[in-house]
Amino acid sequence: MTSLRVALTHLRKAVGPYLTITRQSVAMNRDGPCHVDLIALEQGLSLAQHSQAGSNMHSVPHLEEMSQALAQYQGDFLAGFIVSDS
Repeated sequence: MTSLRVALTHLRKAVGPYLTITRQSVAMNRDGPCHVDLIALEQGLSLAQHSQAGSNMHSVPHLEEMSQALAQYQGDFLAGFIVSDS
């Protein structure tokens, strides 16, 4: 447990604003200074869904918001990443 505590301390010092580190988890800081395409996609789709409420789903503003949201997605996480000798 001591080595984990030390590792988390080093991690916090190295990338503190980008991660939320607790005793139980390590996660991306959604409010941090980084761009995560999945978070942007989810927020854009939510905005588009809320804007279409009570309007024509195929309206130009709705389609533009959907298009902008979908453009945020950059592909599968670590696609093609291979660790040699693993």
